[in-house]
Amino acid sequence: MKTQVTFALLVLACVLHHHADAQVVHDVLLQSLCCKSVRRMCVQETMVTKVVKNRCGAQKAILVVRKNNQTLCLDSEWKWAQNLLEKFSSTDAETKNVTLDYSMCLYKKRQGARI
Repeated sequence: MKTQVTFALLVLACVLHHHADAQVVHDVLLQSLCCKSVRRMCVQETMVTKVVKNRCGAQKAILVVRKNNQTLCLDSEWKWAQNLLEKFSSTDAETKNVTLDYSMCLYKKRQGARI
């Protein structure tokens, strides 16, 4: 009986430790992800959980992870993507309060403007 209790506690400790390290592993994997292509796609910031700069290979990109765990590779030269990266990576309260104009981004895309 003591062996079973000890084993159960050991398994519980391993599971809890695994969940604590999951975010670290996720961040490392995200940084190592290579984008084969980039695009200019408007993304609602409320649907975004993480934004990181990616320099894997020759293709520079800004990686966006959405709430549904979908990963998008945005053009790092695109001002919209740069603003999104700045907003998510900044600890400055003033920058975090800046809203990205998602509707204007969509409007410009519909008009065929280079955004």
